[in-house]
Amino acid sequence: MFYKAAIFDMDGTLLNTLADLADSVNEMLAHYNLPPRTIDEVRMFVGNGARKLMERALETTDADFVNEALNYYNGCYERHLTNKTEPYAGIVELLKNLNAKNIPIHVFKPSEAFVIKLLSMILFTYVVWTSTPGYTLSTGTDFISKRLAAVAPKYTILL
Repeated sequence: MFYKAAIFDMDGTLLNTLADLADSVNEMLAHYNLPPRTIDEVRMFVGNGARKLMERALETTDADFVNEALNYYNGCYERHLTNKTEPYAGIVELLKNLNAKNIPIHVFKPSEAFVIKLLSMILFTYVVWTSTPGYTLSTGTDFISKRLAAVAPKYTILL
């Protein structure tokens, strides 16, 4: 089957962000004088968003503490964002290939400013994007409604 659009999840699919996530979690924990977590522990904590990551790392669901820690963590992650994060093997070549075939590429991720920064700092340094309107990397849910409206779901792949 020939696909006409590709949608990717960023973390764990395009980019290996685990080391930077772990460093950010441990900086946050140190701020609260809590013991650090191993990278394997953090690997088990990820999934279901940053709030759930905080609850798991802190071993609490106390909303006030989790909110405070999450705010601190977000600052840490923004600082560590591209220290160790790299595209997975083969991803750059895949994105270049899709782009060369004028297949729209969408990275599905909430619109946090630091995510856009991460994509631009890491992926855009490797991939030369076409300037053809409608065939550029995009983020956010607006892509689904605006750019995929003309593409039948059976011609779209979600990775």
